[in-house]
Order: sequence, then structure tokens, then C-alpha cells
Amino acid sequence: MSRNVSSGYITAQPKGYNITNSFRLLGNENLLHSWIFKEETCGCTGSYYTSLTDTRLLLRSEDTKCCSCCCNPSYTDASIFLRDIAEMRESTDAQDCCSRLFAKCCACCISNPKYMELRGSFGSEILHLSKLDMLNAQMEIPAAIGNHKLVSQY
Repeated sequence: MSRNVSSGYITAQPKGYNITNSFRLLGNENLLHSWIFKEETCGCTGSYYTSLTDTRLLLRSEDTKCCSCCCNPSYTDASIFLRDIAEMRESTDAQDCCSRLFAKCCACCISNPKYMELRGSFGSEILHLSKLDMLNAQMEIPAAIGNHKLVSQY
């Protein structure tokens, strides 16, 4: 006697998350947290968008606009798989602020912003976060990495 067993596929489409990145969520990927950081120093601005999922870290950095430029800023998008992150570092560096802005703006770099550096098989990537968000990210990102690397998925 043979039995017919239907094997249906169960899929879930990504929810309508508003992620500022050209890399979209995968079908089985869940958004855990998003952070936005906007720098404004001496009339120059830069924006950084960070989205943490259960599989990847999605990053966008928009180039600095100075002097009320009418042009749209250029951007760089990155998609880093959590399994590829091997090391996290925190640093403060006022010189990093000044190196991206005009020399006349260096006098405005009095506060030392915090940066989180991620290293792994992809190279190195800097996360730009506010000081409050940095504390949350320092807990949430390692937890997501640990869950992804330590929990076997079948």
C-alpha cells in the first residue's frame, strides 16, 4: 500500500521594511534593528544608515555635502554577512572627522565621535553611530553574530 504525501513549500516574502540600501532583504531574512546617524559640522553633512538582520549587516554611507550644494550626494552600499565578521573594535578619532571635510572645518571638530570597526574576510568596515546607538549596537550586533554562527540552521 502506497501513501501519497504532498510536500508543499512554505515561503515567506520579506515584509515591507524601509531599508536605505540597494541590497534588499532575502526571502527568509528578518530585520532586527536599524540606525541612522547624520553628521553635521560647519555646514557639511554626511548620513550613515545601518540595518542589522539575522543574516547580514546592511550599510549605506552618503558622501559629505558642503556649502549647501544642490547636487544629490553619492553613496556607497555594503552587505556584510554576519558569519564573515571576526572582530569588532571601538575607536574615537577627531582626525577622521577633519580628513573628510575642508581644512577650514577642522576647528569645528571638537567632539570626538565614536566609530565601530568591523573586520573579517571582507576586509574592514567602519560603522558610524550616535553615542547612544553605539551602546545598543555593541550588544545587538555581537548577539546577532553569535546567534547566526552558533545556532545550526537546518
